[in-house]
Amino acid sequence: MIRLNPSFLVILFLSQNIFSECSFKTSDYIKELDSPSYIKSIDVEIPDSKKWSKNLLKITLDKSSNINPKYRDMFKSNIIINYDFGSCKYSARVRISGDWKDHVRFSNGKITSSLDIKLHEGNILNAVRFKLLIPETRNGINEVLGSLILKELGFISPETFLVKVDVNNSQDTYLFQENAAKEMLERNFRREGPIFEGNEDLLWSFQNFKTMELENVSLSKLSNDSWANKGQTSTIIATQAFLELQKTYLEYGLHKKRAANNNLNNNFKNYGFILLAMNGVHALYPHNRKFYFSALDQDFEPIYYDGDLRLDLNLALGSLKRDVDLESFSKNVDPKIVDEYILKLESMLVKEATENNFLDRVMNDNKAKIFFSDAIEQIIKNIGTLKLNFLDLKIDNELNEVRGEDVIFDSYFERLKEKKISKFDIYSDIKLENNLFYISNSADKNNFIQVSSSDLVKIISDNTYNKRRAELISSDTKLENIQASKLDFMGGSIFYSHELSLFVDSQSSKIIIDQNKPNGWLIINGALIENWSIIFNGTTPIDSLSSVQRFNSFGLTGCLNIYNSIVKDIDIYVNNGQCEDSVNIINSSGNINSMTINNAYADALDIDFSKIDIYELNVKNAKNDCFDVSGGTYSISNAVLSKCGDKALSVGEKSNLNLYQASIDDANIGISSKDFSISNIQKLNLNNVNVCLEALQKKQEFGGAFLSVEKIEKCDGSYSYDDNSNIFIASKN
Repeated sequence: MIRLNPSFLVILFLSQNIFSECSFKTSDYIKELDSPSYIKSIDVEIPDSKKWSKNLLKITLDKSSNINPKYRDMFKSNIIINYDFGSCKYSARVRISGDWKDHVRFSNGKITSSLDIKLHEGNILNAVRFKLLIPETRNGINEVLGSLILKELGFISPETFLVKVDVNNSQDTYLFQENAAKEMLERNFRREGPIFEGNEDLLWSFQNFKTMELENVSLSKLSNDSWANKGQTSTIIATQAFLELQKTYLEYGLHKKRAANNNLNNNFKNYGFILLAMNGVHALYPHNRKFYFSALDQDFEPIYYDGDLRLDLNLALGSLKRDVDLESFSKNVDPKIVDEYILKLESMLVKEATENNFLDRVMNDNKAKIFFSDAIEQIIKNIGTLKLNFLDLKIDNELNEVRGEDVIFDSYFERLKEKKISKFDIYSDIKLENNLFYISNSADKNNFIQVSSSDLVKIISDNTYNKRRAELISSDTKLENIQASKLDFMGGSIFYSHELSLFVDSQSSKIIIDQNKPNGWLIINGALIENWSIIFNGTTPIDSLSSVQRFNSFGLTGCLNIYNSIVKDIDIYVNNGQCEDSVNIINSSGNINSMTINNAYADALDIDFSKIDIYELNVKNAKNDCFDVSGGTYSISNAVLSKCGDKALSVGEKSNLNLYQASIDDANIGISSKDFSISNIQKLNLNNVNVCLEALQKKQEFGGAFLSVEKIEKCDGSYSYDDNSNIFIASKN
């Protein structure tokens, strides 16, 4: 903690941070640390090099074609990232990555392999879990460009680039790819939520079965059990989504070798279409697929993974028709969206920014520039080929007939019986009563046993219960029955719970919401809201939130929520919001004339992954933060904030805030800039504030922050910063 001399310009800085050991201050290089072009190389030091090399040798000598899981032990390591402007050293754990032996090779007289790395501290481009892959295992620059294209088209895609790597003094080029985790979701502007994948446990080295022999009984699993274990609401969301996904995998098993897609939404069908055009059918096989479940949308989204892409090749239609259920990928594809893909791909050809973005990720290889244009042109050509051939595609009635769920479930049991799999329990029903979970074994469906939340999560993530392999499937289960209504609104919709009453007056462009119970909520989704007034009247303040977690089963933290919408010249008034956030705005853009919030139970206004301008912000009496933003760009012309229980303005997780003037009265912290955020303030007046300004790194996946103030008219409190952050004050009266 430091107090400033009020009479002259001040710049605050020190040297290092508990999150990292860097030779530079991370807040000085916020832009550079977000780009792979500034990474010169990565060094991987494995102290127990003898044991590591011995483990690799065992893999190469093993007679099986795949890598046996018993060789996937974790090793302590140090990771050094060398930038143009300095270096960082982090402790980590490393293990071999990959399923097949192409992930192990001889190089320069040494055995090298693809690596799976988990950093204990620090990050690389916000990632704390990532792979360093032998490039040939993913077709090198095809994977880099393919990941970039999919992200440009709006799909969740991992950060991917080529980089020079030294592993225990053995130098080579590797493919960096972040893992499907919280950090990747947030990089793609999604809230943290359940991630699922095809379960490969039965596919390699399971008992005495051959590789892939059990493909038609392999289902799905939860990847991020830590999220599901955060609370009962997380467990409910993850389990309910898991049961829905299981049906798709059960259907695939019934259809045998076809990549059946009938149970998935249109977003997946569009995803499947573009992957086929990129020669990425490998990513569409169920055991390679990864999924994100959006509680906000109550739907799944694909996560790109392992497409084995060949972007510059013509389609082999013969093998596609033989190996893939083309009908399931094509019959619900929206032609308008496909045409949009073509337009976006054509725009990439003429945008230098897109090409440079790619070249930065392949170390500016001379051949890469030619590959960039050739590959995109070929993808566009392949899309045209697919469109023409889909018109003549014959429907396989046997594969595409509607199957009853009983048939799907019964056939699964038949296949298990045929394979004679031992020590394998199937739990075929689940229920939630009095906040307790119960499951029943398929061998005795009427006998329900109580399981803890952690045991339930272990079943859906690790497939184990009572030291036996366990699988959970259920044909028709709703763990919660939330009463809500929906109506069309301004090109989108309003979805609201029955714990509030709603009045929408189109003539006066006014929405009036009266909360009847503290857990009443409303969300405006996908709308264009222009010149409307929204008034939210909450209930009488209470001492505790009704939910055990900060969000409900729809992933909503706010009483009034605006999602995936455009706002223009709107006014919002909220009183007595009894939710974690009185107002929560997510993935939206536009401007707000005035925002007035009084008597917020916790945070008054929370905005995530958005670009919002607010002209007048007035908040009074919030038990936590008055204003809290993350992952976006925000501006405020004038803010009057009083009686903020914690922070008046909290700016976090790679946000940019421009604030012209603010009057802050009675808060613990005036302005907090965190985690690679940049806050620029013109005028400040602070009264009865303990910490006037704060700049710090809070989370491992980020770095320090920058906070600049042109003029502080009054501040009697202190100033706080960490070693990786900067506070700049031009003048102080």
